[in-house]
Parts: sequence; C-alpha cells; structure tokens
Amino acid sequence: MNQIPSQDNQFIEGSENYTAQGDDSYFLQGNNNHVDNSVNKTVIYSSNNTDPQQGIKNSKSIIKQFKKSIKKKDREIWKWVYSRTYEGTGAEPRHFIVRNKNGEAQQIPLSQLFIPEGRGLVVPQAQFNRSDEVENLDLSSIRRIAEELDRMAYKILYVYNQNVEISLIYEEIGQIMDSIYKWMDEIENESTKQNIKSRFPSFIEMYSKYQEQLDDLRTKIKPKNSVTFC
Repeated sequence: MNQIPSQDNQFIEGSENYTAQGDDSYFLQGNNNHVDNSVNKTVIYSSNNTDPQQGIKNSKSIIKQFKKSIKKKDREIWKWVYSRTYEGTGAEPRHFIVRNKNGEAQQIPLSQLFIPEGRGLVVPQAQFNRSDEVENLDLSSIRRIAEELDRMAYKILYVYNQNVEISLIYEEIGQIMDSIYKWMDEIENESTKQNIKSRFPSFIEMYSKYQEQLDDLRTKIKPKNSVTFC
C-alpha cells in the first residue's frame, strides 16, 4: 500500500530563479506562512465502491471550503492574470503582461506567480490597464489559490479516498484548476519545476492521475464564470 504523504510537509520551499534588483524587479511582502445544471456526470469512485451520494456530499464540501478560502478579490486577480496570458495581448509563451508606470508592456514569467518567498509575488509600480492606478500590484492571490487547490487535491486523494463527483467540482472551478496546472506544467527551468512539484504534490498528482477524466469533462462542461478571450 502506498504511504499517504503528510499534509504538514506539502509546502516545502526550494530555490527559485528569482532576482529582486533593478527597476523591473519583483519584491515580496509578508511572511512565509503557507499554510444543478444538466450535465454528463463523471464520478471518480474509490476502489471500495463507496456510496456515490457520499461522493456528492464530499464534493460539495470541497467546493464550499474553496469558496470560503478563496475570496472574490482572489478570483478577480486570477481573471486579470489569466486574460493577460493571451497572445493577443502581446504575451510571450509562459508569460503574462502588466504595464509599468510609463504604460509600457512588461513580460513576467508565469512561474514567478508561485515563488515561495514571503506571501507571494508583488510587481512594483505597475498596472493591468493604462487606465488603472499605478500601484504595487499584489498578485499573491495566485499562489494562495494554488495552495488551496493542493489542499483540495489532498482531500480528494487521501481523505475522501477519491470518492468525489469530480464533475461538480470541475463545473465550479474547472477553469481555475486547468489554468493553474497549465502554468505549473509549462515551466521550463528544471530546478523551478521540481520546486513546484515538491510544494504542490497533491494537486499535480491529481491531474496526472485523472488527466483522462478531466480531458473528457472539458468536452462536456463549461465551468461557471469562465473567462473567454475576444
């Protein structure tokens, strides 16, 4: 039997390719505490065929906890970042765009969203749109979402023993889940990628284990409040 990983050891910090010097650098704040529509349902059953009704109950509990932990402001930050990964905005692959105080586009690697230091990424004197106020752009919401997704995945895999109705979860937060996983998976620097794997092991394991089911759900379910590119 595979040993269940300790949840206490999930957020292991490692080295990142990260600089904090010069006008275009990023700086950090805080401390290091990480702490019914009609659709085709696809249930991930546990090996002992536990009650599917319990799986629905477990899934609703996961959704409720995610919404409690991830506030509306966090979701709004995610939407802004997600919409600026689109190549039509000028974003290079594996980057997103913000604007500096002069209104010039600044390419930021998506991997920086998951830096372990402090409470997360803050881009000094920046804005998403030229009409926005120039400020220290706090993007720590993205790492906070990733940490919550890792806790969610741990519950799915080891607390609920995979007895969940995954389509219910995907319908609520599927686009967020997919984007966070994609941003992690596309990291090219091997050291940074290994660091991500060590800090978000359950989330990455869940996607690896259930990639086929998730691929199927993408063809059948459009997550609520999805962001679309025009």
